[in-house]
Amino acid sequence: MPKPPPSSPATPRGGAELLARLTTLAQELAGAFRPATVIELVARALDELLKPDRLSVILLDAETNRLAVTYDTHPVPAHTDDPLLQLALRRGPLAFPKDVREEARRRGAELSESPASWLGAPLVAAGRTMGAVSLSSERSGTFGKAELTLVSAVLAQAAIALENARLVELLSSAKREWEKTVDAISQAICIVDAHGTVRRANRVFAELIQTAVTAIPGRPWIGLLPPPWSDPVARAIADPAASPLELRAGDRTLWLTVIPMAEPGAAVLVFEDQTDRRRLQDQLIQSEKMSAIGQLIAGVAHDLNNPLASVVGFSDFLAEAGEIPPSLAEPLQVIREEAERAATIVKNLLSFARRQEGERTPLSVRAPHSRWSRVFPTSR
Repeated sequence: MPKPPPSSPATPRGGAELLARLTTLAQELAGAFRPATVIELVARALDELLKPDRLSVILLDAETNRLAVTYDTHPVPAHTDDPLLQLALRRGPLAFPKDVREEARRRGAELSESPASWLGAPLVAAGRTMGAVSLSSERSGTFGKAELTLVSAVLAQAAIALENARLVELLSSAKREWEKTVDAISQAICIVDAHGTVRRANRVFAELIQTAVTAIPGRPWIGLLPPPWSDPVARAIADPAASPLELRAGDRTLWLTVIPMAEPGAAVLVFEDQTDRRRLQDQLIQSEKMSAIGQLIAGVAHDLNNPLASVVGFSDFLAEAGEIPPSLAEPLQVIREEAERAATIVKNLLSFARRQEGERTPLSVRAPHSRWSRVFPTSR
């Protein structure tokens, strides 16, 4: 059953319906931020308003000029090489109420098959042709100047929506690029305005304060950082020349550098983790201390070795002389053994100072007690 001819927008009822549909379309386009969504909304509106037998809409890529989006009510979607779409792109807007083949031939387009009535118009946004719309009908006289005016009005709304979608995509692309760039930086970065509100932050900063990166913008920085940092960070923001300053968070050490922005009071806060560097620095200081202690021990050991050698030597001399009273023989032996033990301690100190591997020998726990019992005999 053939479709009834569309009602003329000039009739009061048709005018009210047209206005309502265009208003609805404008509201829908205001919330459309994807080109494909814009094309689909426009195509559905034209299909409802003009009821063509075939409706084709194409959108070209802004950079490559290749087909990016297509909408077609025909089972086989149209392509950019379609003669009628090419005619709409190059010569539109055009409306052929009848004699479509002849009208197209006069404008340089050869059609193997032609509808009874046709309307085509380019889709122009920001002064550049971005696509085209083609409407065909098997009823002669379906499309004329009134329908062409209607299509032009719809496409004007579509052009605004497509430009908005392009700008939104540019902003989204710039945001993604910024996020990828700053997230690749190892330092924690936080941008604050003059009111102390965080504008942006990177992933490392979010990990530092253990907060989701999407939950950071719009919050005051003073509520995000550890309380002990509040005063030093505030002073650094007020006087960026005072940075970098050292901050502590548990066993972590960070340096804060404040970079002022063009806007008064706004700044970029850069937190750099210095934990490993500080640990290495502490290890170096400890190593230097141990080196100094080693030098001291070496000097003391050298000074002790000489008198200990004398004690051992003289004790041996007295023991070999054979003129020592029996009551002093055992104490003399203890003196020699203790001097040798002291010499062993000095040797161990030298090994420690020179970081040599110490020798391990078995030791009887009774030996020290035996020596001291000979020096201090217990009375019975």
